[in-house]
Amino acid sequence: MADKSKAPSDGDKESKTQIRGVFVAVTGPAGGRWRAGRKFTPEPTLIDVSTLTEEEQEAIAKDPELRIARP
Repeated sequence: MADKSKAPSDGDKESKTQIRGVFVAVTGPAGGRWRAGRKFTPEPTLIDVSTLTEEEQEAIAKDPELRIARP
C-alpha cells in the first residue's frame, strides 16, 4: 500500500504554482529579436522583472522593436 503521508497536498501544489514578483509581457517582431539573452517573438514572453539586471531591463525598455505590457 502506498504511503499517502508523503504525497503533496493541494495546498503544496498551489504554493509551487503561485506567481510572485512583478511580471511584464514582452513581444517582439515577426522575425524575432534577441535582447538580454532572450528571444522575443510576436508571442508574449512573461518575465519576472526581478530576474533581470538593471542593464537588461534598460536594454529591453529602450529597444524600439519590443513592446512591454503588464499582463
